[in-house]
Amino acid sequence: MFSWRTSPARSASTTTSHRSAKQSGLPRFSGALAALLLACAAMPGIAAAQSTKLPFSTEEASYAGKSGEDVTRYVKAAVTDLESGDEAKIVQARVALVAPARVAAAAPAFNAFFAQQLSQTIGASYDKLSLPAKLNAAIIVTEAARKTRDPALAPVIAKITGENSSGLVTWGLRASAPILPRLLQGNAPVGPGADLLRNIVAAPTKFIESGEIAQDAYDALTTEVLKSGPDALPTAARNQAIPHLITAVQDVMNARLEAFKGNAGTPPPGPKAELQAFRFLRLTADLATPPQTAETLRGLAAMLNVVSPIIVAGGQPVQVDRDLRDVVKTIGAEAQIAGGKLKADDLTAAGRELSANGGPGTPAAVLGNFATKAAAQLEATANKLAPAPTTAPAKP
Repeated sequence: MFSWRTSPARSASTTTSHRSAKQSGLPRFSGALAALLLACAAMPGIAAAQSTKLPFSTEEASYAGKSGEDVTRYVKAAVTDLESGDEAKIVQARVALVAPARVAAAAPAFNAFFAQQLSQTIGASYDKLSLPAKLNAAIIVTEAARKTRDPALAPVIAKITGENSSGLVTWGLRASAPILPRLLQGNAPVGPGADLLRNIVAAPTKFIESGEIAQDAYDALTTEVLKSGPDALPTAARNQAIPHLITAVQDVMNARLEAFKGNAGTPPPGPKAELQAFRFLRLTADLATPPQTAETLRGLAAMLNVVSPIIVAGGQPVQVDRDLRDVVKTIGAEAQIAGGKLKADDLTAAGRELSANGGPGTPAAVLGNFATKAAAQLEATANKLAPAPTTAPAKP
């Protein structure tokens, strides 16, 4: 049903850049872009923001009057400096715009007003910014999204996720995660929420050679609704968002499959990215419709039908073979769980066999036989829940 290409080999210098980025909490990129991203986040504007004294209160119950005017003036002045091209002013702007997002005890009214002003002000000039200025803006917006989780940031985040730069899109995906479920509370996403969701789904195929982008897209769609404890979404909001997110996760999987058709026999970039999707679809299965459940089972079967022949053919590096076997083993476990919930005994048995025989100790041909059997049972169970679609789903 689908197939994969490998990502380009990385040089030693690129690997070093990726390692440094990971240690800094940055996305992993290569060459000059990695260096630029590291420079943006490591410069004084980001590090110093924690101790910046703000010229207004962050504890008001309302920002409709003078306090709101003060915040608006502050944001507009800092964004003007961010666009100036003057390095000293850019550093000051980063300090100014990150600082409000670092205030631990800010009132909800302040967080909401600041997010709104930041989104409107950066959004108004975003399209005219240089790449370095856009990267600074994306990092600042990500900080604000993580702190405020305010849907008012959606329009500017949608712009960032729609970019043609993988660096910008990765920051956009990371900024999306805290706010996306809060945008999906109606019967269908509309406005900025629809734009943002569409861009998230499109990102893994736009940057098809990047397993990291695929992983970030899945994280953007899934992490917030799977949180527990004090950071968890209210149950009603979570349950409203999840059906939309199930469809989006399946759309990402299907788009990745479609994009790699005709390239059979090579392993995927980021072969384990889908593990997060599998986990999310299992944990949210009680809120899925029968057609959505059927689509999940077909996606698992499709993955097996591509990955297991690559393992059987052999010739892959040891780590790639191990990663692919992890995918197969995980699908076996997911099939076993799904079979138990659906009272599909044949699927349960096939999943159990595959999970038990998917590891590195199993001969490839034996693994392939178990995978073929499990894929057939996944398809058969899916067809009982809902007929297979007669036409391919539209591309996002």
